[in-house]
Amino acid sequence: MAGPEAAIDRLVAAVKERRAAAVKLDLDYAFHSAAMDPVREALAAELAGLAPGAGRLGFLSSVTGTKLPGAALDAEYWWQNLRAPVRFQAAVQAAIDAGARLFIEIGPHPVLQSYLRESLRAAEAEAPVLASLSRRDGAGDPFPGLADRAYAAGADPRGGPAWQGPAERRNLPFTPFERQRHWFTPSAESARLTDAIADHPLLGFRQGAEPGRWSRLLDTALEPWLADHKLGGEPVLPATAMLEMALAAGALAFPDAPALELRDMQILRALPLSAERARETRSQLDADGFFRLESRPRLSGEGWTLHARGQVAPASLA
Repeated sequence: MAGPEAAIDRLVAAVKERRAAAVKLDLDYAFHSAAMDPVREALAAELAGLAPGAGRLGFLSSVTGTKLPGAALDAEYWWQNLRAPVRFQAAVQAAIDAGARLFIEIGPHPVLQSYLRESLRAAEAEAPVLASLSRRDGAGDPFPGLADRAYAAGADPRGGPAWQGPAERRNLPFTPFERQRHWFTPSAESARLTDAIADHPLLGFRQGAEPGRWSRLLDTALEPWLADHKLGGEPVLPATAMLEMALAAGALAFPDAPALELRDMQILRALPLSAERARETRSQLDADGFFRLESRPRLSGEGWTLHARGQVAPASLA
């Protein structure tokens, strides 16, 4: 059965209430139903160039339930294959009427075995039903065993002639790429697993090969002490921490200086620390000692907010 999902759910529930078997297939399309009608024109256009020819073996179609010549497998046939009801039992009956007494399912894993047996019971016929391959098969070649089972069922596969025809190599169509991102969403627990070694507890780690740039993640969930300092009831980074970051940058830039001094240091705006989202800081110190402290919410595309600036310079102890 095929149809709208809600209707299928009701049908499955009703069937199970009567203690009958019903399985809902996890599919996002409804073959063999009116739901396929919107794709008919597009499918016909795609298959317009088909040029089916006559085959060497008989062909029983589950679209018509009868024997068909190979030349009949045109675009209209494949549309009916998509849209029309499956006449599987009629095709099995046609095979029995033609003298078939052994059925072998060709495929990577058997999926038609129960349908074949039910069709045989409906036809009041007996015939072995075999599978060519199964997921449970080992690493060896399964076909000698299949030939043995077919032989035990009355067939003579070893007495048939081996294929001597030409081996024609055909290129298979490429599978179109479904371009999707598969990056894991960083969490508070995983965001810092690959951080480099920090130059300073507040300044953070060096960013890139260019000197004078540092990055730091301020996360009150990982470091609750960061939320101890509050302004208006909200946690913010203390001004003393900003001064310490500037001095730490200066100490790294001027390692031989006996002392450092801060000049024209300005605290322009508070640096908020939200419990819901970590904040990333960016500290910069140029060759002349001018320092900048900026921040933005972690993993956001927002622009950087400037919080403090000033100059760090070497000083003497005299």
